[in-house]
Amino acid sequence: MKRYKITVVCIVLLIVLSSLSACGKVKYNADLYYDVSGWINEDFASENLVRISPYDDYPTSLTFIVTGEEEYNRIFKENIDELKVDFDKQMIIVYTFRTVSHRKARLYSLNIKDNALKITYKEEEKYGVGDASSPYQRWFAVKLDKIAVTSVLFKEKF
Repeated sequence: MKRYKITVVCIVLLIVLSSLSACGKVKYNADLYYDVSGWINEDFASENLVRISPYDDYPTSLTFIVTGEEEYNRIFKENIDELKVDFDKQMIIVYTFRTVSHRKARLYSLNIKDNALKITYKEEEKYGVGDASSPYQRWFAVKLDKIAVTSVLFKEKF
């Protein structure tokens, strides 16, 4: 009986450890930068507005696939140390959208199907007062290994 209990405990321990090792791993060495509004060139931002009010004629979100230095320089300001990219091996996905949230965000998953990349992110959970603002345009950047995709969809995980 004692040997049985030890075996069961070892199996449960292995299951728990294997499930923990899978947590937090995101495919393609992807990193989400969730507060990059200050990194975006003003001219690029003003040319790529999103719908803030229901009366605007702008899209609700925009996504950009950045695979080269020229595109990078068109979108981002100079000298952003946190976002150094080797375009031979890496790429950046830039996403801008309307929101009322200022919460921190993290990548939840990345999946590719038919050359379309689906990026799911999750914002930190907060409760109480002082968590929202009037609608504004927010910018995300995701740095990841270079992959062949033709479209990108961002989805928030609730």
